[in-house]
Amino acid sequence: MLTDALNIKSNLLSYAKLRGSYAQAGNDASPYQTTGGYNLIPISSGFNGQQFASISQTVPNVSLKNELKKSYEFGTDIRLFNNRVGIDFTYYNASISNQIVPISISEASGFTRKVINAGEIKNKGIELFVNAIPVQLDNSFTWEASVNFSKNHSEVVSLVPGISNLVLLNYNNMNIEARPGQSFGNIVGFPYNRTPEGRKIVGDDGAYTRGSDRVVLGNIQPDWLAGVTNSFSFKGIRLSALIDVRKGGEVFSLTKQNGMGSGTGKFTENRTNLVADGVVWDATSNKYVENTQVVVGTKYYAYRTWSDISEEFVLDASYVSFREATLSYDFRPKILSRTPFKTVTFSVVGRNLFYLYRDPQFKVMGISPEAAFAPTAAAQGFENTTMPTTRSIGFNLNFSF
Repeated sequence: MLTDALNIKSNLLSYAKLRGSYAQAGNDASPYQTTGGYNLIPISSGFNGQQFASISQTVPNVSLKNELKKSYEFGTDIRLFNNRVGIDFTYYNASISNQIVPISISEASGFTRKVINAGEIKNKGIELFVNAIPVQLDNSFTWEASVNFSKNHSEVVSLVPGISNLVLLNYNNMNIEARPGQSFGNIVGFPYNRTPEGRKIVGDDGAYTRGSDRVVLGNIQPDWLAGVTNSFSFKGIRLSALIDVRKGGEVFSLTKQNGMGSGTGKFTENRTNLVADGVVWDATSNKYVENTQVVVGTKYYAYRTWSDISEEFVLDASYVSFREATLSYDFRPKILSRTPFKTVTFSVVGRNLFYLYRDPQFKVMGISPEAAFAPTAAAQGFENTTMPTTRSIGFNLNFSF
């Protein structure tokens, strides 16, 4: 501890500690990645009592290496004003090389994919935790507050030679990819066709048109995350609340794409006087002019799905969530004096209560921007008609002897 090493005695600086570390850790592959083999099919699916066998569709990699993570970090833990204020700060920098990933190959080879070691990904960022007791009155009222903040940047440093991008997730013409020199988790798809000034170009039929080349439409990584907790205590009663914040990052919404393509989304209810907001080429004046053509709902809504204009379905994943609230009561020792219990606490806990802010399009669809369909990193940027997060309210009764 810094305060002990320097023999610091101060009402301002109660405690100070510096820390640092460096580490290396390996990560193995799943079994049977380096040798070929057959999968036996149950006898019930065989022929004449004989079992079938199928060969693995993954090319074995006899030179597969383990993943290797190298990381270093340093930080500090500081407490001020007789521990009324605490500051915990960490900076980290980590790289993962020889990542083990499957890639698709031509089925003409007799296989569908192979496992490779795919270059290096670097993560660096900061974590900050600040807690304080702004108000503390003897034996009556206490207010405690804390803020947890984190910011991470994940960059694809390199892939294997000959591969310019690695598809992490694919749906029709939308990919979530890793590209060397760019942030991990780019959302790649077709944009709107636009003029040099950025106006959307409308075709002669009054429908939006699609750009010819796929481009990066967003990224699944948030700019930063934060949580704010406030707790109030008064004579055995305690009330605490957690606000959870995400700033930045994007999500591809399959729910919006399906709802627009089928006309079942609430945002497609307006079916009259529909005019695409954009410009159309006028051959007479040889320039783009404002579009005024009224179209039916199919051309206004559904064509964007049918034409795979992915840009329309990439939504802002930012949110402010009232994540948790707890109200509890500690029974006084006097009440428990004739019982075998030392403490008894009754509490009511609510989780995932509601959003204070989310993208208006998520709100209209009744969907959570956190509704990833799988626990993988790439899946966090793909909303696949997933069930929304469940709100829960529970009761706890805790005893100690």
